[in-house]
Amino acid sequence: MKYVKAGHLEGGHTSGVAALAFSPNGKQVASAGLDSNLCIWNIADMRLIHNFRGASAILSLAWVPEEPGTLVCGSEDGSISVVDTSADTLHARTFPRSHRFPVEHLAYKNGLLASGAHEDVAIWSRGSDGRWTHLCDLDVPPVNSNNKDRDVLVTSLHWTRSPKHKSLLLVTYLYHGYILVKAGVWSRVFTIPLNGLIGSASVTPDGSRMIVSNMISGFDIYKTETGESSGTLTHPISKAFTVPVLFAHGGNAVIGGSPTGRVHLWDATALRMHQVLQHAGTYLPPLLCAFLADTTKNLIGFLPSPHTMTMLVTVS
Repeated sequence: MKYVKAGHLEGGHTSGVAALAFSPNGKQVASAGLDSNLCIWNIADMRLIHNFRGASAILSLAWVPEEPGTLVCGSEDGSISVVDTSADTLHARTFPRSHRFPVEHLAYKNGLLASGAHEDVAIWSRGSDGRWTHLCDLDVPPVNSNNKDRDVLVTSLHWTRSPKHKSLLLVTYLYHGYILVKAGVWSRVFTIPLNGLIGSASVTPDGSRMIVSNMISGFDIYKTETGESSGTLTHPISKAFTVPVLFAHGGNAVIGGSPTGRVHLWDATALRMHQVLQHAGTYLPPLLCAFLADTTKNLIGFLPSPHTMTMLVTVS
């Protein structure tokens, strides 16, 4: 199986794109911009179909499958908004309270939303009427001698599970490793201090493994509950910015960017490269990656330049 270029999404943004997310039905992709624009694109013809302008830069996105066409957006001013894209004109409503810092991370599953802003992680519940209620704020992670003088910075949020816990929230931090929090009681069940700097992370669908974009060593794979190393994908790294990484194909593959302007598809079991993904010819570091698993095709979206998004599709 190989990926080939399906097209480009151009225009819509006048500044950098901060987040990219496929809709649950696989028909649209949303992009959030530093220009305060939320753009909705039709994948079939690569056409811009909606453009919503927020009050400040939009930094994070999460689709809500229970409400078709509905997105949650996190903004630079600390606010969180719900945007309905199903109508001809987009409508937005804000959450009952805001964060103190820019909302850079969102994760939604089964009526629960986690939002991350600097050191803060908030948990929200979606009611049957579509209204959102603030449930709690998570405690900051414990510190040790290696990170006690470092700022606490959330770098990713993921809903996952384990053999013992059917719903967990995994939170990664730049300097403070990662924690696993049990949903419902919102207490930490695991705290794993890792060496290096966690720029971003991804988790397999069964929750057994996670991959970390380590700004010092590369892409490191771990057993989620223990922090035991399962291997490293060696590739060029950069301490200046985060290189994106994603598990794909049920955790059997890894999609990763690089500082050299290339996107790679890796075999997650053999730890070897499967394909170098081609794009528009620029050699800027890819800043974002998104993956859509479909019954008939798989799609990868990534950002090879600040204003252009490249779409790739699988072929036999």
